[in-house]
Amino acid sequence: MNGKGTKRGLTNSRLLAAIAVSTLLLNSGDIMAAPTAEGSISEVTQQLQTINVKGVVVDVQGQPVIGASVLEKGTTNGGVTDINGNFILNVKSGAILQISYVGYRNQEVKAEKTMKIVLREDTELLSEVVVVGYGTQKKENLTGAVTTVDVSKTLEGRPQQDVAKALQGAVPGLSIVSSSGNINNNPTIRIRGLGTLSNDKKSVPLIVVDGVPMDDISFLNAQDIESISVLKDAASSSIYGTRAAFGVILVKTKSAKSVERVSITYSNNFAWDQATFLPDYPDVPTQLRAAIDAKKRAGSDAVELFGMYFDQMLPYAEAWKAQHKGKAGYREMVPFESMDKVGDYYMDPTTGRALYYADWDVKKIFYNDATPSQNHNINVQGTSGKTNYYLSFGYNSQQGIMKFNPDKLKKYNASVNITTQLKDWLEVGARINYIRKEYTKPDTWNYTYQYLWRWGSFFGPYGTINGHDFRVISMQKQAATKTTTTDITRMNTFLKADIIKGLTLNADFTYEIQNMNSGSSDFPVFGMNNWASIKEPSYIVNKGSTNAWRDNSKTNTWTTNIYASYNKTFAQDHNLTVMLGGNAESTRYDYFYAYRNGLLDTSLPEIDLTTGDKKEVKGNATHRTSAGYFGRINYDYKGIYLLELNGRYDGSSRFPRNDHWAFFPSASVGYRFSQEAYFDNLRHIINNAKLRASYGEIGNEAVGDYMFIPVITTVSQNEDTGYTIGSTAQETV
Repeated sequence: MNGKGTKRGLTNSRLLAAIAVSTLLLNSGDIMAAPTAEGSISEVTQQLQTINVKGVVVDVQGQPVIGASVLEKGTTNGGVTDINGNFILNVKSGAILQISYVGYRNQEVKAEKTMKIVLREDTELLSEVVVVGYGTQKKENLTGAVTTVDVSKTLEGRPQQDVAKALQGAVPGLSIVSSSGNINNNPTIRIRGLGTLSNDKKSVPLIVVDGVPMDDISFLNAQDIESISVLKDAASSSIYGTRAAFGVILVKTKSAKSVERVSITYSNNFAWDQATFLPDYPDVPTQLRAAIDAKKRAGSDAVELFGMYFDQMLPYAEAWKAQHKGKAGYREMVPFESMDKVGDYYMDPTTGRALYYADWDVKKIFYNDATPSQNHNINVQGTSGKTNYYLSFGYNSQQGIMKFNPDKLKKYNASVNITTQLKDWLEVGARINYIRKEYTKPDTWNYTYQYLWRWGSFFGPYGTINGHDFRVISMQKQAATKTTTTDITRMNTFLKADIIKGLTLNADFTYEIQNMNSGSSDFPVFGMNNWASIKEPSYIVNKGSTNAWRDNSKTNTWTTNIYASYNKTFAQDHNLTVMLGGNAESTRYDYFYAYRNGLLDTSLPEIDLTTGDKKEVKGNATHRTSAGYFGRINYDYKGIYLLELNGRYDGSSRFPRNDHWAFFPSASVGYRFSQEAYFDNLRHIINNAKLRASYGEIGNEAVGDYMFIPVITTVSQNEDTGYTIGSTAQETV
């Protein structure tokens, strides 16, 4: 069925849906949607104000689209096209028709008496504009490895607390790996694996938000994102020079646009989060037998660990299992009475030490099955004269999965975006973004997770004696609260000027302030100590172990970009675009930490309220600058033969003085053979096919600051202080 007379839809499964819809709504091949009459006078008046529209809906190949929806905008008056793509509709004079069909791009057109409407398939939206480095390109003309994220499906179509985690599985070659289930854990992002090495932890892609680098994409509100592009190869990312060693992720946030009326949108979602995987224990007898075998294989005759004799415990554990037929929950523990009533532990009357053999349900005791999370977003968009504005506010709340003293995360986002058309050729604007993240967690003396899974499930133990918890639960319940607050304020101004036909100038300046404050204290912990006697509760952590600490960091960054692009078509078939620009960036980082013991009031963990002799104060500051000059040339012939050249002359303060600057070129070519005449008969099957090849060079400045400055390290050896130069110790002068 490849002849010219083939109807669109007859060769695929959409025909079934089209026939079903058409059967319900069509009459004698055509459709008629008549207006509803409420009276003879109103009917006559309405008839005078309506027109009879006859039209056909086809695809780009001229084939009829069966079952396309045709609707008068703002009303319920409409219908669907018949098997020939035809429709007939009575509408008001001057009405707008909305035409839609699954798999095709929606259209709005003004109603006329005779109409022919051409729908384009989603897969054919190759002229879609894609954000690339310092500009945009048509998707069909890309020659580098650039992939766009379907934001509507990935971010807007489902509840999201973290943009980075939401990207998992959304882009081929982009991997998102979370090292833990902590709600404040930042996942590791990789593009096509780890292509090179670095001297610090920043072996991650460069994230650019509205033209300005950003360290952590998780700070963004998913509802504020308009588009995401991932630059995966050297040809597409070399324009970012030394920052692009691990690929580039370009994020464009929603901007102010001209609208007819003010719109206010509110959205929210409530969700329950579950752990994807938690380890489990075998029953206690199985654990003890495995421990006994391990000791014997290690050549040890003493099957003992911290006073626990596994061979002595085994009969009690087997009896407990036989009597209870399952795992124990969080409850008051029962002592041993007899082998018929083994209880949960056996107390040695002489030492006060106990053997624990109850089989505790660790997961059920410590973890909730699910924890709540919520998102709230509101945005306001409008136009006043030649000024457009967009305001958005977001709130996100999450809670950890622990039952006792869980961690909590809150994020606040606020954004203001204003653009003004000062002249027909000049647009200016400003963006202000504020982000606040508050993370609170129990600041335990020892990591609870480590204790839970390091020892056997019998060793906790995870019940109470006379209402007093044992070590792990006591530490979790009584832990001080560690609070980490991060505030980010980003202020951006920009302009776009159409100098002459085809020549556009873009310039922007951004200043960002990021503050991080964290503080906590260490408290004494009171409870049953399973490492010692459990006749009476005691201080698991020393009563005098009170201290307070605080650390603070501040990062100030300014970034400026200026670039101009010129595009021209020669002899109808030759398309040329040239872009030239420059970029500069400066970042200053300051860090301060203070600690002192002897906290007087544990409810006020402030350094000023400490009196102890153990104290520590430290801090550091770094300053990094970079600059670059870049350019790009794009050429295509009839959209078939494609060429792109990129280059950046980049400088970074992280390298030695005589090696600050380097040039990073790239080139890529493409051949869209699907647009050749010989491919005409196959284009209805494969609408776009392209061969491409690329080569590029990119730098890597992820080496840390001041790595190439000669320094002298102080050492202390046998109470003699000196300096180390190379490997030779020198006495202090």
